[in-house]
Amino acid sequence: PISRRWIWAPIIAVVVASIVGTGLVVSGLVISGKDFPSMIQDDQIVSVISRECEIMTETVKSMPITGTPAEQARAVQDQDKAISNMLVEIRKVDDGVRSADPPTNDWLKDWDALIDAREAFAEQRANGYEADLRIPRAENGDAIEKRMDEVWLTDQACEVPDKLLNPYPEDISAT
Repeated sequence: PISRRWIWAPIIAVVVASIVGTGLVVSGLVISGKDFPSMIQDDQIVSVISRECEIMTETVKSMPITGTPAEQARAVQDQDKAISNMLVEIRKVDDGVRSADPPTNDWLKDWDALIDAREAFAEQRANGYEADLRIPRAENGDAIEKRMDEVWLTDQACEVPDKLLNPYPEDISAT
């Protein structure tokens, strides 16, 4: 036999669970409709970026950086062309759409800065110098790839491939 007072425990638990569940659903709806000023959220932009980034990433993966310093420089430049092609396609999205989602243009500028740094690296390698790729820094001192990877609300629509941040080949003995 169970005391009559315990009969209220499951009823209270169900009521509390319902209130908490409703609160979570409402919070989720509010958050999903909220604009996060530091994140790229426009569906059209995210769709184009995802598609173009996948093409760029696969292209870059297929371009190993090997051989003499001059060959390594050409490979870096070829990878940079793949990045540039991606940026051209993304910039075809209407300016008004991109401007309405402000992090988009900043994100594109970060890619431009990365290309510039890689081009300086490639130039040094082409001239036969040992070179370090100096990844540009954000205003807070972090390397820009961190900021570039943090603009996505959900899945990574376009994560900066590690190969772009560390251009030296695995076997640099050909130098």
